[in-house]
Amino acid sequence: MHPRIQQRCDYVAAEHQRVARAVTAICVPVDLEMSMPFYRFKVVPAALGWHIADSVTGQVMDARDSHNAVCTVAQRLERLQWGPA
Repeated sequence: MHPRIQQRCDYVAAEHQRVARAVTAICVPVDLEMSMPFYRFKVVPAALGWHIADSVTGQVMDARDSHNAVCTVAQRLERLQWGPA
């Protein structure tokens, strides 16, 4: 690898570690959860549009041409699964 590219990779890795330490320093004293929420229905790109995939079973639940439409359907499925937020 070229030395400049390696230098840039090292810098980015160090910055990533610095940000991770800063986030931990902020979240831990306030007792905030540092985990992402679990979404059962994931929007994934498909050949001719978008699919809604069930992350538990891996099955495709629905398909749409528009990303906005498929996100709306996925949110509706989440609400049906877990109830209103």
